[in-house]
Amino acid sequence: RQQAAIAEIAANAAQQSAETSRQPLETLERASVFVVKAYPSSVPITLDTEIIFRLRNFGRTRAERLEAKCTIFANDKSQIALLVPTTLGPRDVAELRFSPVGKWLDQNELEKINTSTPKTDMIFIRYDIEISYLDVFAVEQYIQGDGFYRPWDGEFFIGHKHAIQRDSRKH
Repeated sequence: RQQAAIAEIAANAAQQSAETSRQPLETLERASVFVVKAYPSSVPITLDTEIIFRLRNFGRTRAERLEAKCTIFANDKSQIALLVPTTLGPRDVAELRFSPVGKWLDQNELEKINTSTPKTDMIFIRYDIEISYLDVFAVEQYIQGDGFYRPWDGEFFIGHKHAIQRDSRKH
C-alpha cells in the first residue's frame, strides 16, 4: 500500500510539473496576431481611396480560423469589412480592405478630414476591430482594438485594448 501511495504522489507531482512547464512553452510558441498598420491607399484621401488594415502573426506557430471584423466610422456613418476565416502562418501577413470611401463619405467630408489637425475642429475616421483565432494549443485568442486616422501623417493610430484567451480544450 505504501508503495502505491508513493507512486500516486510521484505521478501527481510529475503531472503538475508537466503542466507548469507547458504553460511557458505555450506562451512562447503560440500565434500572436495584431494590427501592425492601418492606412489609406492614397494621401490625401480621395473618393477612390481604400482603407487597408494589415494583420501580422508575430508568433512561432500558425493562427487557425483567423477572423476579423473591422468597423470604420466618420460623421455618424460607418462601414464594415470582414476577413473570412483563414490560416495565418508564423510571420505571415493578412490584409483587410474596405471599399472606396466615396461609397460612404462625400467630397466635403473628405476635405474636412484631410485638413484636420490636432488644433482644429476635426472630423475623425476612427475604427474598432475584433480579431479572433485558434492557436495550435486549441486556445481561442480574441483581441479588440481601436484607433483613428491622423491626416497630418497619413496613417492610423493603432491601439489594442486587450487580449482574451478561451481554452477550447476545457469546453
